[in-house]
Amino acid sequence: VRLPYFLEYHRSLGIDRFMVVDNASSDGTTDYLLLEKDVHVFYTEESYAQSECGVDWLNLLLSNFGAGHWALTLDADELFVYPLCERAGLKLLTAYLDSVNAQAVTTFLLDMYSDKSIKDTVCLPGVPFINECNYFDNNSSYSQRDHDGIPVRGGPRHRLFWQGRNRKRPSPLLKKIPFVKWRKELFYEASTHVISNVRLSSLTAIL
Repeated sequence: VRLPYFLEYHRSLGIDRFMVVDNASSDGTTDYLLLEKDVHVFYTEESYAQSECGVDWLNLLLSNFGAGHWALTLDADELFVYPLCERAGLKLLTAYLDSVNAQAVTTFLLDMYSDKSIKDTVCLPGVPFINECNYFDNNSSYSQRDHDGIPVRGGPRHRLFWQGRNRKRPSPLLKKIPFVKWRKELFYEASTHVISNVRLSSLTAIL
């Protein structure tokens, strides 16, 4: 459902090669992706949980195919949004990042939703996600920020699924570092939330 627009959106920014990990899907995803000429499909039936929530797969692919390139690592429901992205493609962005000797871009994970219940919110293939989910929480919904002021906890996930509940762990981290000039020795430590030994750009973006 999400992949047609996900691919279209990121192609419009200048992505010309996608590498997708298909974790034993059964909804036609594999057949759909194999028909896309700019998509490389990697298939596994291994446990997502036992692969450190996919981090083992990501690090292996990035090490083998990403070294020396700017790599954007996303979930299928995420869109990469950065300043002037409506007019400036990723080639301009990477040229700027290289010119200031930056190696990675930090993002804030902004959860969007509709004016209907979750079960009644349906995204159609090829249709922009924001057509259906065009609402987001205001600033006061985020209770915890990092030293740069980027929200790291709160928002809809905390408000709907954590607040008032006896959870053993804190609500999900809303800070990611998905855009990285990859080197062989790099590796993600917790999804794309944590990576060491990179110089972060002062420019920030949103997923």
